[in-house]
Amino acid sequence: MADARGVKGQFILTGSQQPDLAAAIGESLAGRTGICELLPLSLDELATTGPAAAAADRDTLLWRGFMPRLWADTAPIDPPTFYRDYFQTYVQRDVRRLVNIQDLDTFGVFVRLLAGRAGQLLNRDSLARDAGISVPTAVKWLNALEASFLVFRLRPWHGNIGSRQIKSPKIYFSETGLAAWLVGIRDATQIPAHPLVGSLFENLVVAEARKSRLNRGLDPDMWFYRNAKGTVEVDLLLEANGKLHPREIKASSTYSGHFRKGLSRFAEAVPAAATPKIIYSGRTLGDLAVNFHDTASWCP
Repeated sequence: MADARGVKGQFILTGSQQPDLAAAIGESLAGRTGICELLPLSLDELATTGPAAAAADRDTLLWRGFMPRLWADTAPIDPPTFYRDYFQTYVQRDVRRLVNIQDLDTFGVFVRLLAGRAGQLLNRDSLARDAGISVPTAVKWLNALEASFLVFRLRPWHGNIGSRQIKSPKIYFSETGLAAWLVGIRDATQIPAHPLVGSLFENLVVAEARKSRLNRGLDPDMWFYRNAKGTVEVDLLLEANGKLHPREIKASSTYSGHFRKGLSRFAEAVPAAATPKIIYSGRTLGDLAVNFHDTASWCP
């Protein structure tokens, strides 16, 4: 109707994720619509919510996560209670709309196993075997988790663009607090000695990089690097203006010179590397200077 009258119209459709919404819209609206993925709070956004958030350390961030309701000044919710209810609601509603899951308990086991593999190469055969399901079922469930924005994949960088698409990706959770809850963390004091603290912190940083780019209306041109022998690895590559910006991620709160080893080897192997940075946890939210450029929201 707006096209026929020559008058521009503006409609903002918002709310909780509904995977089948796009399929139900009769018109594609190609070229006339913008899509904004509203992910959990970024670090910059979280810092504006109050002094408690601004002073949060690594362990609190990993345990509590970035859902706005968990940082509310009034009537705060206990994170384990929030994520338990969140996950149960998600499984009972969104997952059942996306895929026909008969055994919800097995699906819960599958998601928990996936959380234990955050930041690792995605091995669908191993994941399916440990969950007691077939590989096609594992692929279907992974696609459902990705379609509902619970997880995302980080693909390996390769000089050959085609190779980037066929090599094994890494898997990450959009909400680090949910991943921590899924692996059994119920209090921030459990995190320092937890065997997955490094993986969870890497998940936090990679998710933050994704938020930064999406909040500015950019494609998440992000990768990781690992050579064929596994002797050279870089946790995160940001691609901009024809250059690769490598980031090495460490959960440590203090800097060590050996953190630079992977970046140095990558710079020797890939001349296009620029502005390498080491990201480590520091002591507070202010110290966690991820520096992924401006994170101001682009949405109207």
